[in-house]
Amino acid sequence: MNPYTSSGSVATMTANVSGNDNLNDLGDGPRQPGDPERYPVGAVTRRLLGYVRPHRVSFAASFVSAAISVILQLYTPILIGEGIDLIVAAGQVDFGSLLPLVTKLAIVVVGAAAFQWLQGYCVNRLSYETVRDMRVEASDKLSRMPLSFIDGHAHGDLMSRVVNDVDQVGDGLLQGFTQLFTGVITIVGTLAFMLSINLTMTLVVVLVTPLSIFAAGAIAKLSNKSFTAQQLIQGQLGGHIEEYVGEQKLVDAFAYGPNAQARFDALNAELYTAGERAQFMGSLSNPGTRFINNIIYAVVAVIGCVGVITGVPATLTVGGVQIFLSYANQYTKPFNEVTNVITQIQTAYASARRMFALLDAHEQEPDAADAIELAAPKGEVSFEHVDFSYVPDRKLLQDIC
Repeated sequence: MNPYTSSGSVATMTANVSGNDNLNDLGDGPRQPGDPERYPVGAVTRRLLGYVRPHRVSFAASFVSAAISVILQLYTPILIGEGIDLIVAAGQVDFGSLLPLVTKLAIVVVGAAAFQWLQGYCVNRLSYETVRDMRVEASDKLSRMPLSFIDGHAHGDLMSRVVNDVDQVGDGLLQGFTQLFTGVITIVGTLAFMLSINLTMTLVVVLVTPLSIFAAGAIAKLSNKSFTAQQLIQGQLGGHIEEYVGEQKLVDAFAYGPNAQARFDALNAELYTAGERAQFMGSLSNPGTRFINNIIYAVVAVIGCVGVITGVPATLTVGGVQIFLSYANQYTKPFNEVTNVITQIQTAYASARRMFALLDAHEQEPDAADAIELAAPKGEVSFEHVDFSYVPDRKLLQDIC
């Protein structure tokens, strides 16, 4: 065997070094619809839901479990508030009514925990089944791609799309679905419970809450580009390492080591900068929304205490104030939880765009119906004045005989 035989190609290495991420075009022409930049959030979401649809049983079970768990959690503050109102003063506790209330509270808490566990199990199963289907489809896609595609793109980057990017999508689905189910039900359920108790205090909570939504949305928009750049550079760096480690003998033979090291250092520096910016911007969401939510909590506490003392703007008991303070936390909790995992979700969307770019790349065209079939091939091949290149303006073989 020739120790310097390359499993890749010159085109593969140059595509990697140049950072060519266009899966449908080896040249420098216009980008095709398969490029990651051409996938808006809505299109990515619809395609991801298409992978979820075959596993609708797990999806439905997780949603129902989340609904039951959240309703039981929202019922807990009411029981606690009723218990507080039974404690009038020192030595004046209605133990006869308090004991069955505590027993009921224990049953509700245990039931909420059980259904929360069931929801987590269903979401995990849904996520892993979806990731499995995506990886199988990506593997089948690569088997249908033309040789020019495989030879013209960094193998490490293709591997990164099938392995790392799909894993990132799975992590994002896991976090996203978990927070989506509980978040939507928590917001709707909290509003229903608060409206059933006191309309005025409900309006106080609802009118102040949008501040945290606006803050989270603004930060998410600013950090989205950074996460996309991070995943792109990570794929380029993976391709660079895979190519040069796999072809170490060839690199040494042509004394290309310093050039490879320089390119690695450049990509590594770009990834550090993009990753630092993405993580910093993504991390601003959670403390920002928590700060606003603490303000909401303080406003509810002050207005509630005024209502207990004066009856304005609403007549409340001490237990009633405790109920609304708990609901203020419950109502803003979904916004905190979503912003806490915004990094994983944005990374998942950036990875999904790269994955869909691979799945939408042009496949090998089948032979024409009238193609000539060799009746008795002898294995004798001759080249006479052959010119060959993947891209017209990049010469590869010329006048080969």
